[in-house]
Amino acid sequence: MPFILFDTETTGSAEADRVCQIALGILKKDGCDYHIDYCKPPLPISYGAMAVHGITEEDVQDKPLFEETASGNLLKELNTKNSVLIAHNAKFDIDMVRKEGIEWGGLVIDTYRCAKHLVDSDSHALQYLRYSLGLYKSEKDDEALRLKAEFGDMMNPHNALFDIYILKKLFFHLIEITGDYKKLIELTDKPVLLPVMRFGKYKGDKFEDIAKKDPSYLKWLKANKQDADMDLEYTIDYYL
Repeated sequence: MPFILFDTETTGSAEADRVCQIALGILKKDGCDYHIDYCKPPLPISYGAMAVHGITEEDVQDKPLFEETASGNLLKELNTKNSVLIAHNAKFDIDMVRKEGIEWGGLVIDTYRCAKHLVDSDSHALQYLRYSLGLYKSEKDDEALRLKAEFGDMMNPHNALFDIYILKKLFFHLIEITGDYKKLIELTDKPVLLPVMRFGKYKGDKFEDIAKKDPSYLKWLKANKQDADMDLEYTIDYYL
């Protein structure tokens, strides 16, 4: 049963978004094998995306297409029903590689959703958890030094390689909490009961309090919310 740390960096063009970097980390009993590739996307990288991950048109202009990368082909080989893909906000990355012809058929652990269940935090973004959980304190370990020596500037935040290096630390932190990777698979598909409204006129208020003083607002919000958000719908239904 392969456990695969996974991340992509993309062009940042909304619905047309495509992959410009892919990173895999194959977990082993004695460590992790890292695989990383830039690839040339079929559309330009937006300036907004460059501002996040630092990958420019010059970085990818001579790179192979996604289907020609070693990492992309390795992901295809590992795409079996017993493989476990580990990613932060996994749906995004799975949707991205679907555009490249890979329909993931294995199991999924979404550390973002699992952290929402298990970690009390103002944010569950990977880089936020990196600091709030103290994961950064071990970033000068032998593995980090080896990766820095091998991949150089790729070992920077928001680069796919660095992100799966941090993702590995977060995954093991969540395993320490649950004691079982199967629980993380279960939590990935389980809706989260949200404690506090994060937007709108009741931003910062507890859902429980909103349901008591203005239940009609929650009914309206559920009926008119544009984005599919199973956590929000589950929370509204729970308190109503």
